[in-house]
Amino acid sequence: MNSAYGSDISSGGKKINKFPGVTVIAPCRNERRFIEPFIRSLLKQDYPREKTFQDGH
Repeated sequence: MNSAYGSDISSGGKKINKFPGVTVIAPCRNERRFIEPFIRSLLKQDYPREKTFQDGH
């Protein structure tokens, strides 16, 4: 079965979803008002991969 993110495959009788990794890079400077809503919107995404955030400081 194909989905919007990738295709389902079977391995040993169990389904495995294959989803490509996605990287979001957002260079920010003096964005105090916008960074929190931006991060919250990323966390709300339902893409089934891990989410990692890193501060450049």
